[in-house]
Amino acid sequence: MTHKANSLTPWYSFVKGFIRSPRSVGSIAPSSRWLVKAMLAEAQVEAAKVVVEFGAGTGVFTLAMLRRLRPDARLLVFEINPEFHRDLQARITDGRVEVLHASAAEIDYHIERLGLSAPDCIVSGLPFTSLPRSVTHAILQATYATLKPGGVFVTYQYTPLLRRVLASYFDTTRITRLVLRNLPPALVFVCRKHS
Repeated sequence: MTHKANSLTPWYSFVKGFIRSPRSVGSIAPSSRWLVKAMLAEAQVEAAKVVVEFGAGTGVFTLAMLRRLRPDARLLVFEINPEFHRDLQARITDGRVEVLHASAAEIDYHIERLGLSAPDCIVSGLPFTSLPRSVTHAILQATYATLKPGGVFVTYQYTPLLRRVLASYFDTTRITRLVLRNLPPALVFVCRKHS
């Protein structure tokens, strides 16, 4: 597993991305290690065969998941920001990972194209409340349809506003944690598709 050095620090790269496109980046700072730990504890990526990440940004979650993934697991990463995508491709050369410059709404197409089984878990850093409503609904519809029965979708947001929307797609939706050691503090949402 190889991760090449990045010429830009993740913080600088993230802030630059936010300034250029605040609606698609959604936050002024990358996720803290405490938020990463809370999210991945809920996703249980260690046991997963196929893991998907939406909105990888500077790769904070991506790198943490790679340290936890089984040797035979696959990680499919969606990043629509071209600068973040290029940086991730340059830094991550692990054979288990596929970094895509594509919308998360296209998950079903890419899972089928790559011959992967349905994802056990999907971890999202997308700023759903900042995205156009039609985009949010397209992503959530595709997420539920593609997720393995019994699978889990884990995301974080800065307000509880998304809960009702998530509950309209998933069989169970819970806010499991409030992570105060993050800028800004974040709520962790855990959504499940029944077996």
